[in-house]
Amino acid sequence: MIVKLYINNKQLDLFNDESISINSSVLSSQDITRNTSDFSKDFTVPASKINNEIFKHYYNSDIDNGFDARTKVDGRIEIDGLPFKKGNFSLRKVIVKKGKASSYSLYFTGKAVSLKKILKNDLLSSLDFSAYNHTYNVANVKTGLETGLFSGDVIYNALVKQRYFYNSTTPAIDNIAYSSSSQVGGIWYNELLPSIKLKAIIDAIQTDYGITFSDDFFNRPEFTNLFLWLNNGNNKASATTQQVDFDSGDTDFVNLSTNIGLFTSYFPSGSGFTLWSLNFEVTPEVGFETVPYIIKAYKNGTLISSTPATGIKDIEVNLSSLGAPFVIDSIYFEIESSDAFAYTTHFEQTRFVFDLILTTDVYNTFSSSQTITPTITLANNMPEIKIIDFLRGIFKMFKLVLFSTSENEFYINDLNSYYAEGELLDITRYVDFDKTEVARGKLLNEINFNFEEPETILNTQFKTNTGIAYGDEELQLEDVDGEPLEGEILDYKIPFEQVVYERLEDVTDGVLTNFMYGAIIDEDLEEANPKPHIFYNINQDVGTKTFAFIESLGVATTISTINTPSHTIDFLEKPFSTIFSSEFSNWDYQLITNTLYSNYHSDYIQSIFNVKRRAFKFKAILPVNILTTLSLNDVLKIKENYYRIDDYTLNIIDGVSTLNLINSFDNNLQDFTSGQTIFVTDYNAQRVSTNLLIDEEFTLTKVDAGMGVHWITTTIEGRTINIDLTENVTGNLRVATVLVQNLPKTKEFSIYIEQCA
Repeated sequence: MIVKLYINNKQLDLFNDESISINSSVLSSQDITRNTSDFSKDFTVPASKINNEIFKHYYNSDIDNGFDARTKVDGRIEIDGLPFKKGNFSLRKVIVKKGKASSYSLYFTGKAVSLKKILKNDLLSSLDFSAYNHTYNVANVKTGLETGLFSGDVIYNALVKQRYFYNSTTPAIDNIAYSSSSQVGGIWYNELLPSIKLKAIIDAIQTDYGITFSDDFFNRPEFTNLFLWLNNGNNKASATTQQVDFDSGDTDFVNLSTNIGLFTSYFPSGSGFTLWSLNFEVTPEVGFETVPYIIKAYKNGTLISSTPATGIKDIEVNLSSLGAPFVIDSIYFEIESSDAFAYTTHFEQTRFVFDLILTTDVYNTFSSSQTITPTITLANNMPEIKIIDFLRGIFKMFKLVLFSTSENEFYINDLNSYYAEGELLDITRYVDFDKTEVARGKLLNEINFNFEEPETILNTQFKTNTGIAYGDEELQLEDVDGEPLEGEILDYKIPFEQVVYERLEDVTDGVLTNFMYGAIIDEDLEEANPKPHIFYNINQDVGTKTFAFIESLGVATTISTINTPSHTIDFLEKPFSTIFSSEFSNWDYQLITNTLYSNYHSDYIQSIFNVKRRAFKFKAILPVNILTTLSLNDVLKIKENYYRIDDYTLNIIDGVSTLNLINSFDNNLQDFTSGQTIFVTDYNAQRVSTNLLIDEEFTLTKVDAGMGVHWITTTIEGRTINIDLTENVTGNLRVATVLVQNLPKTKEFSIYIEQCA
């Protein structure tokens, strides 16, 4: 085995008998802030002429512009002329014997890039979401509630900080049933907050930090249909400030173009003076009497007062400047509000002139109705969470694997899919069977999957009744005699909070409506501010039990569809959910069995507690073609047994690999299937694609599930299966399957397609 080490494309001289061991291990999906990589133990290279030139005689500190050992330098390892590992070398120290350099001590690490180092402690709110900022008005909120804004990346849902009920016969302020266009009870548009797609957040992270995540997981429907509710306890809209625009009345001292008043105060040394009393009054228009606002007064460009108000409010501005013989002050006003606010103003200016006698003159300037239209700034409403903690939560939920493929590119996929991409390699002939170690391996006796402690009323009550919050899973592991297993406790703490939704029924006849919402209130019925809340969105037909959408006081409308928060990706099959435990659906009270645990964690957990599980240590001399292509998701066959790789160490000088393996119970690697076999989409026309895991020729057959197959077109590009869906205008859910068969017709699987109405 010919080994060559390069630093910045310069080949190092090596000792003939020096041991250089490179360790590789599966990257941790438990904590992406500590992702590991290939690494070596310290090793030495001779202080030869070539190496002295590469390290610029580092042992001599008198040399200017010498080698900088504080930083890592690019390098690579080749075996028999083939690339083995790329990474960085660090110079640890120089060994000097009898005044002469003898050797350099080096350390090698692979090309792993730490997300923690890139993202630091930056908050989610620091990302650039300015493209999604929008006017917070009736039209936008209604569109966001019925369908969505920005191609569906931003939506509005019925997640509200109050309690609703539905009564089709008796109107009331908190009754949302629609009865007439002039009712006051219903959903007020300014009670709603927006939500953003998680995929849009991922895109913003990539753009702002110049990194790229693979699409293996982040483009799958179980992720692209997820949303984050934008709530952090602050105002829903950014405060908007507007200068008062005077347009009528006296103009002796107020300029109607600049909206600035100029007032001269005169205090000569002798008798006589001129001074002013200014009174400014704001009157809300009808329907805006309860909207909070702030009156700001400026003198000579400086804010001199800021007065919070609701309803009619007046303030006084005193320009008295005793002691100054002659002063000209400029005055203007601003109104600030975080809600839509319409108002008029009256600016009364009273001048007092004393020259032997006192003269009083009153001037009145007015502004016609002005309207403040607030803006939703998504960053200002973003939950207070670090980007790295947000990602850590996603990785824990879906048990994702992360490793860097370059300095700014990352592979991301769930563990099951990552393992499915591996190869099956028979290495029996290369293994040294003289000594093999077999150990029990690490065991667990308790596993807890917990979201943040619930703050909202229904989940708090759920935990009180059941002892565990909705969506949490706590596994106590026992042997056949019911005794706890020996081992450690594993806690999965997710930085998100679950909300129990409520599907309203009409209290008049007991019939369920199609309205499901989340009451974001605590047990005292006060507003709650839960930790970040992630949910699936389902665009649901309202049906005949309509509800009132309040645009302004006494102005109510209805809508035909509504974005509905859900724990499952759909209400019918429920193939994906946001919860760990099997719970009854808040929509139809059917048991949710496809959970985060069952979809992404159970295979891994079950393999840990399989009674036959063992940890094995083998030594082998693997050929170069295997060493240079070996991946940590490969399954190794040794004799008649199969093993997963925990980690392995290669001594690149003598070619001996120490393999730490775990016996494998899932050897369906590269089976005749595709990376994704379930697609749940919205109603839009679109293409979904998946890749066959093995290189075989195959055919596609559309299978009718009772709704026809005319809305599906299939094509094949190499190992890629493309399925094009037409827009669903039927008003009904559409379901079909695509049967995939290899040409001998000996293997087959089905792809499930579900398109929402």
